[in-house]
Amino acid sequence: MLKNIKNQIGVFKEKSFREKAFFLLPYIMAVIATSRLCELWRLCGGSLAKMIKNAGYLYKTIPRFALIDLMIGVPIGCLIIWYIKWNNKMHSKNTREKEEYGSARWGTAEDIKPFIDPDPFNNIILSDTERLSMKPKMPEFNLNRNKHVIVYGGSGAGKTYGIVKPNMMQLHSSIVVTDPNGLVC
Repeated sequence: MLKNIKNQIGVFKEKSFREKAFFLLPYIMAVIATSRLCELWRLCGGSLAKMIKNAGYLYKTIPRFALIDLMIGVPIGCLIIWYIKWNNKMHSKNTREKEEYGSARWGTAEDIKPFIDPDPFNNIILSDTERLSMKPKMPEFNLNRNKHVIVYGGSGAGKTYGIVKPNMMQLHSSIVVTDPNGLVC
């Protein structure tokens, strides 16, 4: 963890003055605001009614920070900005860094290769070139996939001929086939 912090400090030092200023500006503003609120709280004796009544003090006077105001305001201000940044990061869109929308590509034979069993009779047939292994446990955990297949398509799309019949003929697993028209394969 200490190494990670040192790396982050090194990255921060390499940034330009402008980038550093934009990074630190929200923290500085939050620290000033929370310290001023702590100052008002201290001067009003901790009374919320008096604070509301004297709220104009915050923008009409020059800040007179006492050590106690800074000791409370700095951590609270930094914590508020850290939480806002963390919350934005957690709820941001899941995008790939420095790539535009629409940069997706079609999968290749190399992409599907780890999911195919060397024995062709242990695979679900998905297309002429794509298959999916029926092994319950793959050699690598991240290759495990759900083995369920659902086929939708319009009349005459080739669902029965291209997907259902070839997989049924392999006889390697239980298959449930429904046909709302009542026609038998």
